[in-house]
Amino acid sequence: MTLNEILVKFLKAKTLLLFRLAKVRLCNAKDYAEVMTWSERDCQRAFEGLQTWATDHAADYYLCPFCAVNEKGCRHRCGYAKRHGVCSPYCGDNTYGRITPLDKPSISKAKGMRELVEKTLEEYEK
Repeated sequence: MTLNEILVKFLKAKTLLLFRLAKVRLCNAKDYAEVMTWSERDCQRAFEGLQTWATDHAADYYLCPFCAVNEKGCRHRCGYAKRHGVCSPYCGDNTYGRITPLDKPSISKAKGMRELVEKTLEEYEK
C-alpha cells in the first residue's frame, strides 16, 4: 500500500467515525483524489503530524493531513478549505465547524480516534 493510499484509508475511517458522532461527512471523493496526487514528502509531513498528535496530545490540526501538507494555516493553498470552508468554528459555515462547534469537545477526544491514529501509524511504519 502506498503512503497516499494509507492516508486515504485513514481519512475514510476518520470520516466514518466522525459521521457516526456528528452526522457530518468530513471528507469526500475530491479530498481523497487530492491526497492521491501528493508527493512522498507531502505524505511524510502528514504522517509527522499524526505522530506529533499521538505523542504530544497536540491540537486537532495535527490530525488533519491537509493542515500538515499546507503548513497549518496556509489556507489560501489548502484544497480542503476551498471545498469545505476554512477549518475553524470562528470562520463561518464550514465542515469542520459543523463537526466541532464551539460548545463541543474537539475531534481529538472522539471515541476511537486514538486507536485509528495508532493503527494508521503502524501501517506507515511498515
